[in-house]
Amino acid sequence: MCHGDFGPWNIVWRGGESIGILDWDLVVPTEPRYDVLYALQYAAPFRDDETTVKWHHFPEVPDRKHRIAVFAETYGLTDLGNVVDSVAAVQRKGGEYEKMLADRGVQPQVDWVANGALEEVEQHARWTEAHRALFDTIK
Repeated sequence: MCHGDFGPWNIVWRGGESIGILDWDLVVPTEPRYDVLYALQYAAPFRDDETTVKWHHFPEVPDRKHRIAVFAETYGLTDLGNVVDSVAAVQRKGGEYEKMLADRGVQPQVDWVANGALEEVEQHARWTEAHRALFDTIK
């Protein structure tokens, strides 16, 4: 089982150190690397430069390859595989999960899907694949 929404917004921080994980409402049965790749899409981040600065609050556009390498080293990951295709797959799987929840009448996913979230997910995945050179570092 994986958290399903593992990012800094769901971590309890004290003095810059993580001390807990919360918001387990999207727990999903999948392989453990799902949470790793999900977190990595925001840690690198796998977003365009404007979104990276405006919405992810980076002071400037980061060196994504370096951040991926540090992330992998910190977590003791020796092989992330094809990181671009893997993150794009996680992005799409997240969209599939949103759709499944929306189909079951779960909020806020019903509203998200009605307002174009699935198209946005696909745009993110395609952007990730189209900007491979920004990320490819670990094979």
